[in-house]
Amino acid sequence: MAGQGSQMKKYCDCCKRYVDHSNGKMKCFHRQMSANFEHSMIIPNKFLDQFGGKISRTVELESPKGNVYVVKVSKHMNKTVLQCGWEAFVDAHQIEENDSLLFRHIKNSRF
Repeated sequence: MAGQGSQMKKYCDCCKRYVDHSNGKMKCFHRQMSANFEHSMIIPNKFLDQFGGKISRTVELESPKGNVYVVKVSKHMNKTVLQCGWEAFVDAHQIEENDSLLFRHIKNSRF
């Protein structure tokens, strides 16, 4: 899940191939953690489009080890943002600025 900034291009290429093989539907997205990532993270609009622009009020983030973190989704300045619960996910995975994360839609509201 977390990786060094040098892997960012690899993840982006992976996402592009995944989108190509999923009939253009974006079932995953990549984010590089930049300043102020500890408290919230914006979900890309292109990813939200596959849900009709709407997503449930809470999502579950499943780590590679199978741990699940419940995170509140809110709107802030016309952006859909992961907030409450996000900080616990960041702390548990020791995510730092410039780390790269790849989120894949598993089912319902689980990523």
